[in-house]
Amino acid sequence: MIAPAFVYTLGQLAALTANNTVRKKAESDMSNDCVFCGILSGEIESSVVAEDEYAFAFMDKRPINAGHVLVVPRRHSAQLSDLSEDEAANVFRLVHRVASALPKSGIRCEGYRLSQANGAAAGQEVFHVHFHVVPRFRGDAERLVVDPNRPRFGREELNRCANSIAAAMIEAKEVPNKAPASVFKK
Repeated sequence: MIAPAFVYTLGQLAALTANNTVRKKAESDMSNDCVFCGILSGEIESSVVAEDEYAFAFMDKRPINAGHVLVVPRRHSAQLSDLSEDEAANVFRLVHRVASALPKSGIRCEGYRLSQANGAAAGQEVFHVHFHVVPRFRGDAERLVVDPNRPRFGREELNRCANSIAAAMIEAKEVPNKAPASVFKK
């Protein structure tokens, strides 16, 4: 069984949010110029949703929709690949718990979108790993614009990409079970 994140009663959560209480972390885990590290240290105000020893969930102060939550690892890491596999799994447990609770929260939520960007080219603006959990509903203001005329890839190109990624995973020893047989085909 997975250990739960800290579970708060409504009174505890109200007190926590009102006091902006956060656990202090060792200085070596944080970056002085990172806004999320400032939130984790308690130097910057936040509205806390949940926390555990690995991750911290709080409200985005510039939300796409009401209920937009950010989930960050406690250790400063600029990109997802900077986290160990265990650290990433631990952070995602809290993402999962927040996403599961959102539709039951009373906040308008007909669905939700999870997103995470790595690097400026991907749209990352704060260089501390973070996941967005955004409630969505028909007619909301968010638009994901994808060119409907974008190129379609044939099977040969898709297989080439799959083989390249699988080979990189093998080299980095990050293959969970085994690589697809196509990696070994010439």
